[in-house]
Amino acid sequence: MSKQIAQLKQLGLDEKEARVYLAALEFGPTTVAKLSSKSGVKRTTVYEFLDDLVARGVLIATVSGRRRLYIATPPSDLERLIERQKEALREIMPELVLLAQKGPVRPKIKVYEGTEGLKYAWLEAINHPEGSELISYSDFDKIYEVLPRSFWEHWVDVKVKRKITSRTILPSNKYAKIHTDENKRELREHIFVSQEDYSVPLEVIVCNNRTAMMSLRDEKLAIVIESKYVADSQRALFNLLWKLLKKEKRR
Repeated sequence: MSKQIAQLKQLGLDEKEARVYLAALEFGPTTVAKLSSKSGVKRTTVYEFLDDLVARGVLIATVSGRRRLYIATPPSDLERLIERQKEALREIMPELVLLAQKGPVRPKIKVYEGTEGLKYAWLEAINHPEGSELISYSDFDKIYEVLPRSFWEHWVDVKVKRKITSRTILPSNKYAKIHTDENKRELREHIFVSQEDYSVPLEVIVCNNRTAMMSLRDEKLAIVIESKYVADSQRALFNLLWKLLKKEKRR
């Protein structure tokens, strides 16, 4: 029965409503007392949502003598209930869209987990129009510990094909040196910082209005935020640090 209840919940019923509907299916025309006893839902609670179930077409009310009885809508007719819900949604959709447009702009946040989730987040980070600029804090050695070199090379190829330029602040290590030797081909500028001074625990990529943050540690977690304000704030902080590091390198 738990499986049936779970499926009925997908139709918009809560657990108690689903239990009453299943009880009604077994009885045929029946009283509230029997529905309560069979379903295990208190009679006073059944009365609270009974009229609503009738209004939604889940139960049918009928009268026999002086008694009011309830019949479960045949399962084959529940499909029509879904169609009515879709119709109601279609009718109100234009008004809902207008309300959403009037409201404040809300950031879209996506969370990805595991190695495959990290790959998806990285590809989403370069899913931008041709000629965009990407800024990032990266640690290539850490990336290669989690993602295969073949994936990273594919990522670079896609980035280059879309002519996405990048500026990266990163620690000087084995794989960083390999890639920065290819800066021109990979459309990248970089500034090295010492491994000891590099204290950014996340990979951070900002491009247009999208900010991606990846944790390559045990949790293997990526968070992608679609927000102009968040991206602009991250970009301003990055540009400030970039200028400071540039000045320091000239000394």
